[in-house]
Amino acid sequence: MHLQPHPFSIPFLIAALLSAGFASKIGLRRNTPGAISLFIFMVGLLIWSGANAAIWLSTSLRAQQFWLDFSALGVVLVPASFLTFCISVSYHERIVKWRILPLLLIEPLIGLFLLWNNDSHHLIYSSPQLWHKNGLMELKWQPGAWYFIDSAYMFLLIMIGIWFLIQSISRNGDLHRRQIGL
Repeated sequence: MHLQPHPFSIPFLIAALLSAGFASKIGLRRNTPGAISLFIFMVGLLIWSGANAAIWLSTSLRAQQFWLDFSALGVVLVPASFLTFCISVSYHERIVKWRILPLLLIEPLIGLFLLWNNDSHHLIYSSPQLWHKNGLMELKWQPGAWYFIDSAYMFLLIMIGIWFLIQSISRNGDLHRRQIGL
């Protein structure tokens, strides 16, 4: 595989390294409330960021498409793990029953299935092309209908998680408020 020194890869590489560092630290504290969800969240960010860096570093259409598809594994992990982390640290477990949380994975798993079969329907993306721009190869593609459904679902889960955090700020002590603010 040939690599190119694309400057857009740098922020993604930094994000992947930071996510790996945080995940390794969080993994040591897995008995702390929310640690497992936060660990999964960081692993999702690591995969997502690392794959995006690989897209920018790759020079062939086939390699860039592979990394685009691979990034979906991280994308699947991020929203649900963020929401479960927010539920844990905001002490809303009594409101949300943990046994219904696997239902949050139905939409992302459908998205993965559609991605793996994208060539037959193009619901995720269509028209992938490799463009030569300023001496570098860049992947250009058009989002399909499921891409927008998936994006809306992801943003909804993240907004619900943030709402849980905001709700808990007024009910907790100063230290907890600062931690949630962070």
